[in-house]
Amino acid sequence: MRSRHDGAFDELVPPPGGVERLRVRIARGERARVRRRRLTGALVAAPLLAAAAYIALSPAGPTAPPLVEFSPTRIGLGLDSPPDEPVTLSPDRRRSAAIQRVSLGTDAVLFYLVGSVE
Repeated sequence: MRSRHDGAFDELVPPPGGVERLRVRIARGERARVRRRRLTGALVAAPLLAAAAYIALSPAGPTAPPLVEFSPTRIGLGLDSPPDEPVTLSPDRRRSAAIQRVSLGTDAVLFYLVGSVE
């Protein structure tokens, strides 16, 4: 049955090969997108991994000098004598800990650095 609007629109003819050819073309494009995503991921990950490896394997820089002249390790090794302060350690703790009073400019507050030499 024909209507009066039949001539208003062009009649679309399917392309050669039809729907099967269209499906093959879409699948080919999907495979290319997957390859492109993998390549992009590898190109992004490679510099990040290289930077992480460089940071992890590079030698540590110089350490900051201590804020006070105090070395619990040297005291524990017997290279320095323990300071004479009002805070005392038990004889068994003297081998594993060291203590030093930090000058604050006032005697109202006493501040001590305590360090482990183990």
